[in-house]
Amino acid sequence: MTTVCCKVLLSLFASRAYYAFGFLTLTAGVVALTTGTVAMLFTYFMLCAEEYRWHWRAFMTGGGSALWILLYGLFYWASRLSLDSFTSVTLYLRYLFLLCLFDFLITGTIGFLASYWIVRRLYSAIRVD
Repeated sequence: MTTVCCKVLLSLFASRAYYAFGFLTLTAGVVALTTGTVAMLFTYFMLCAEEYRWHWRAFMTGGGSALWILLYGLFYWASRLSLDSFTSVTLYLRYLFLLCLFDFLITGTIGFLASYWIVRRLYSAIRVD
């Protein structure tokens, strides 16, 4: 993780070419597309079951990836890292929490907006005669 961050910062401030920006953009696009699709699918299932309180569930469905990041970060800390001081552990856990919170807010927002879009499309297709 630190080598990627160092390369990104070097490419920004040392005028070096770093080709992973395209890959990172592509990966972010795939994550956004997958998050939106899953949130729309779960919202559709909830609407078919006549559960119309879909707003927070769509946000939570989208933000669910943050739980996996948190669990993997804790597993990585317990199995591979050898942090000796309390300060290092605290710093690692705080950055992990911030990363998970940021991921939760971003993917939750993507999930909610995708679900909002599909609900608007579904209900605009209903004709009342």
